[in-house]
Amino acid sequence: MHSTLAEHDLIKIANVGLPGHDVALGPDPAGSGFGWQVFESAPGTKGLWYEGGLSGASHSEYCEDGSPSLRRFGRIIAGKPG
Repeated sequence: MHSTLAEHDLIKIANVGLPGHDVALGPDPAGSGFGWQVFESAPGTKGLWYEGGLSGASHSEYCEDGSPSLRRFGRIIAGKPG
């Protein structure tokens, strides 16, 4: 299994939760100890949200032309190593 997570992807909040709230989606598949092969993605568009620069736009940029994640998706689908 494979996973990636852009630096500015707002989905991080669903994985880690907010102080005082349960985690919405469970453990982060890109996190250490999950066991999936994590691959590089571009950081994505930086936003202003939650003091960490997270943005919703970043969540939709994994398949942009020329992005590291799109190239890796192609390699995974083609069964090519690393």
